[in-house]
Amino acid sequence: MRRWSGLRVLFVTVTLLIPVLVIGLSVASYLVELRHSRITLTESHAIRVIDTMLEANLVLDEQRLQVAKSPYQPFSRESFLKRAARFRELANSPVLRTTARDAALQGRLSQQYERYVRVVLALPTPPQPRQVEAATIVALETVRLVNEIRSGYSASLEGVIASEAEQRELGLTVLLVVDVVVLLLVVAALLLVGRLGREQARAAALEATDRLRNEFVAFAAHELRNPATAIRAGAWLLRQPDLPQEDRARVVEAIGRSADALSRLVLTLLSMGRLEEGRLQLRTRPLLLAGLVRDLLTEMAIYYPDLPDRVQVNLPDEQVLVDPEYLKLVLSNLLDNALKFSPPGSPIAITGEVTEREVITHVRDHGAGVPPQRLPHVFDKYETVGQPPYSARTGTGLGLYMARLLVEAHGGRIWVDSTLGEGTTISFALPRPPLLGGEAPVNRQSDARDKGRRL
Repeated sequence: MRRWSGLRVLFVTVTLLIPVLVIGLSVASYLVELRHSRITLTESHAIRVIDTMLEANLVLDEQRLQVAKSPYQPFSRESFLKRAARFRELANSPVLRTTARDAALQGRLSQQYERYVRVVLALPTPPQPRQVEAATIVALETVRLVNEIRSGYSASLEGVIASEAEQRELGLTVLLVVDVVVLLLVVAALLLVGRLGREQARAAALEATDRLRNEFVAFAAHELRNPATAIRAGAWLLRQPDLPQEDRARVVEAIGRSADALSRLVLTLLSMGRLEEGRLQLRTRPLLLAGLVRDLLTEMAIYYPDLPDRVQVNLPDEQVLVDPEYLKLVLSNLLDNALKFSPPGSPIAITGEVTEREVITHVRDHGAGVPPQRLPHVFDKYETVGQPPYSARTGTGLGLYMARLLVEAHGGRIWVDSTLGEGTTISFALPRPPLLGGEAPVNRQSDARDKGRRL
């Protein structure tokens, strides 16, 4: 009787707690949704302001270039005034009048720009270089005001992603709380203790799966944004009718390199599952490692402009037997890791050596190093080994894990050496081709799944 009396008390208590919990969680959900809406609106407005000021800068640059060439070639007032109309439209955009500061800067910008237009239109035909220089000084003040408006905003998806993660966590919490309450009622009524344990284990597994999925989505969103932004900017430039032909060719080339980088990132995401299951097909062929590194640095320079100057390459003139695209994935992941953990502007060295059967490549940075107890885990899945001290980006531990799987899929090996306070060196060895100069592609079935089991 005492046992049943206790169950009745538990049943009544849980029943009374249900409306309290539902109301509390509903209020919490509303507050989180309200906060998420504010963050989304703020980031959206920042992006619109930045885009508006970037386009205004481009229009102003075109006008400055036209004025700079006016002493040596005919000056088109019609073309200048057409750009002036576009700049006025951008400078008077309602999106800029959000705060008193923005409204004041917008007024100063309009006045300064009208002064610049008057100075240019007053130039004789053709003008003297010193007259053009005076107009340029006025234009530079206009540029400064444009940049001052833009500097007040910084667009980042990290706040939106964090808010979305908070919403998902709260939603999962609501589901978990409701499930637990229902399960407690079932336990009180039917004494199904075993079922309660199974449901709790299932809820924990769902929570862990959702956490990993959220981390992976955050990783994909961050890494895909750089080449996508470069392609978008290049497409916008190509739509400009006055873009010189030589500049147009460079923009097309930049778009092509960004598209290659984007394809490689998508290839990374699509290939991970195949690697883990041992189903990845490699098309290997002999190629020079030094040439492949040079091509990769050119592609990555689109969103890491200082990378070619920072990276010191000293590789032997030797061939390796690899799939070129997947080897680029390995090297881009290692370089990205070195950039995150290195001081800004510090050198990154890519060196190599040749043995009888292998070509060994070393990628060394001058960062803070990895603690000795964490070295065995740097290539584990979702292992981040601390936070990058020199970068705001925080990875999800997929880059080095992917590099390890790809190197092992090629029949190679990868390892790490690190000294705290001095830097880290990640090395990998790849097989040399049996016959130098052979070009026949070879299909290799990845054995990453078996190697993953041994690890």
